[in-house]
Amino acid sequence: MLQCKVCGRPKPTITWKGPDQNILDSDNSSATYTVSSCDSGEITLKICNLMPQDSGIYTCIATNDHGTASTSATVKVQGVPAAPNRPIAQERSCTSVILRWLPPASTGNCTISGYTVEYREEDLSPGCPYQFRVSASNPWGISLPSEPSEFVRLPEYGESHQAYDPCVVEASTRPTLLDTLAAQCHISPS
Repeated sequence: MLQCKVCGRPKPTITWKGPDQNILDSDNSSATYTVSSCDSGEITLKICNLMPQDSGIYTCIATNDHGTASTSATVKVQGVPAAPNRPIAQERSCTSVILRWLPPASTGNCTISGYTVEYREEDLSPGCPYQFRVSASNPWGISLPSEPSEFVRLPEYGESHQAYDPCVVEASTRPTLLDTLAAQCHISPS
């Protein structure tokens, strides 16, 4: 809820503008906000079901024959991040896979605190195919998982290995098992 106190003679008309600077019309049946006022001059903007995209500057504008006055407030809505992009296997060995992925398009207006990498088997075994997916987390929760990676087959012992790239995150061969459906390891950004 945002409130502003308005007084003036003649009584001012009140307009609220949202982050896109469009006038907020509470008479609109699809509006997610309501505007109310009381005789003491307090004007309240109540925004329902806030989402991170509702973040921005909200302005209360009072206008009468003598001029215009306004006050603004910045609203920052935080929430769970969006899913990261699909992971891509950059390098693999007999017992490990190095994955790359792009961060989520929306961080929920918070810093990403870590990523969870999931795969279907309990251990990484040579010669077996795997699919991976990634979730992002912030203080508000964990995102939906990414789209699964392409199938990745780990080389058999003795097959050649690709060069190591230190700029990517490596999923260990013994991730912490967080549930019975998927093996997972939690990776914190450095």
